[in-house]
Amino acid sequence: MLANSGSLSKRADSIERFSLNATESVKVVIVNYFSSSLIEDLLCDVKVDDFGGIIIVDNSNDTDEWRNVEVLASQNSVRCVRMEYNAGFGAGVNCGVKSLGLKSSEYVWVLNPDTRIERDSAARLVKAIDEHRADIVSPLIVTDPDGQVWFGGGDLDLKRGRTSHRVTTPHKVEECSFLTGAAMMLRGASWHRLGGFREDLFMYWEDADLCIRARDLGMTMMIAPDVTIWHAVGATSSASGKSELYYFYMQRNRMMVIASSFGIGGLLHPLAIAELMRIFLRTFKEDERPLSKARAAARGVLAGFQYAVGQFKAGSPVFRGPAAS
Repeated sequence: MLANSGSLSKRADSIERFSLNATESVKVVIVNYFSSSLIEDLLCDVKVDDFGGIIIVDNSNDTDEWRNVEVLASQNSVRCVRMEYNAGFGAGVNCGVKSLGLKSSEYVWVLNPDTRIERDSAARLVKAIDEHRADIVSPLIVTDPDGQVWFGGGDLDLKRGRTSHRVTTPHKVEECSFLTGAAMMLRGASWHRLGGFREDLFMYWEDADLCIRARDLGMTMMIAPDVTIWHAVGATSSASGKSELYYFYMQRNRMMVIASSFGIGGLLHPLAIAELMRIFLRTFKEDERPLSKARAAARGVLAGFQYAVGQFKAGSPVFRGPAAS
């Protein structure tokens, strides 16, 4: 019994040393938008000294919320930076990564404020990246009720311009064509090759755009099912169904990304048009303000089309890439 106990103790010490050494090269970026109370809960799960750096980027553009973030950062010995205005998710993450001085040999973990992690989550994600030579990896993400799977990997339908979540737990590490931005970890070298997130989308589809560009560069994206985190889906969004902002930016941004990646012709694919109509008609199923949300979706379509026309006038080809076929 004593010998077995000693063996187990050595194994535990080895795991602990691996965990600490692995996470020292991980830098964490959390973008805040009136979510300081959620970030406080998240930081309860984190041993700050284990990481190479943690930063909260405040997008709230509110003096009181910034004070909350400053206090939270001071109490937990993490860094914080205030954006001059709400520049959106992508710009917030990019600012955080730049402020942390990410090296190519390091890793960056982007965490939503409404996530909860385990202490060894980061180390196990690093292990998955290294063992499988991946560029970007996501943990299995569960949510209430009863810890149901919210993200077990993802797929990107390039012709439709639609992202989808797998809602079952894979049996092993699997490749994906889409990873959600809620908790993705990237190699520092891969982050720099990609140039970070696109900043003109503001909200929604930043992760899809990043995944398309990663695919074009031949990068490997994977889901690591043995690493599970919890995500309070919608905790930072409106509780009254999808918002007008959701419908505007979802329509506009998917069109912008499709046009940028595949040319204006990509928007004319029958499946892309069907997806546009699916999102638009969904507004009429909303319990609150369906007409207002329908108008927001229509404005998004118009803005997306105007962007695509501008790209065409600037010399972008009509058809480009696999979505055209």
